[in-house]
Amino acid sequence: MARDPAFDIAKGLGVILVLLGHLNLPFWLINLIYFFHMPLFVMISGCFHKKRTPRELLNSAVRLYLAYLIYGLGFIFISWIISGRFELNSLTILFLAKPVSIWGISYFGIFWFIIALMVIKVISQLAQPNYLTLAISLILFFVTWYIQKNYLAIVDLPFAPAQVIMLYPFYVVGYLIKDYLPSIKKVAWVLYFAFIIISIFSIIFANGIEGKIVNYHQIFLFNPLIALVLAILGSVSLILLSGRIALFQKRINNTIMNVGEYSFLYFAIHLLLFAMISYALNYFNINNATATVFIMLLGTLLISRLIIIIFRKIGKVSPGLIKLFLLK
Repeated sequence: MARDPAFDIAKGLGVILVLLGHLNLPFWLINLIYFFHMPLFVMISGCFHKKRTPRELLNSAVRLYLAYLIYGLGFIFISWIISGRFELNSLTILFLAKPVSIWGISYFGIFWFIIALMVIKVISQLAQPNYLTLAISLILFFVTWYIQKNYLAIVDLPFAPAQVIMLYPFYVVGYLIKDYLPSIKKVAWVLYFAFIIISIFSIIFANGIEGKIVNYHQIFLFNPLIALVLAILGSVSLILLSGRIALFQKRINNTIMNVGEYSFLYFAIHLLLFAMISYALNYFNINNATATVFIMLLGTLLISRLIIIIFRKIGKVSPGLIKLFLLK
């Protein structure tokens, strides 16, 4: 069966939202993005869940972890070149995959999500997604949020167990709803409307205009139940909307799908590219906020695309090595 392009388009749009979420935008817009952009990738991954042999699972996990380490070592090297200082502790943090501490490695902090997704995929093979798994994961979701908020900081444990617990329900939801998506399409407008209305009220009443009110990395949710609902509504809405986009001009589809197909590389290097483009803009005294956001986003997408083309050329000579960088 051919792959539904809606999922690659949704991933492509999701990556663009990640890029926008790390730019200097108004908080109301950042919160709108943060409501669902991380759960979206987990939910799409759940849609494609399949039973794997232990060997397949091990190979997949090792491949993802090796890619994480290679990028981490690369960013540590870049930091060393830029600052002239090398901290041995950064290697310990890297290998232990501590989701908060790795932000001390320049341009690398976003990789907390890669580690969390790797662990989620392993867990999904040990506890197959079903309604019982969903119920248990939801209980753990609320318990983990409550512990982090009221008792103990658990956001920086090795290999991100707290973040995994907060995101795992979306993997199960993705697995469970995939077959129902054709039916849900008929009432997609209801989901769009519900997401917009709940988002507006949440941003207004939780003071989302003045600061962030949701962050799955820090397990900071203004209201865990509403945040959970918004994450599901937003993710499903974007997937359905991507199905609509699939009806439009093929070239536009292919561009967004390419971002989704190579989402790992865009995800991995966008903070570094943002910094490089920002430096260039400052050098040329370009300070207009709107122009800066547009140039940084478009420039990052174009440079990433160029790197992908180069990698694909190199991959003809050394396919094994390039697979680690593109995860293809």
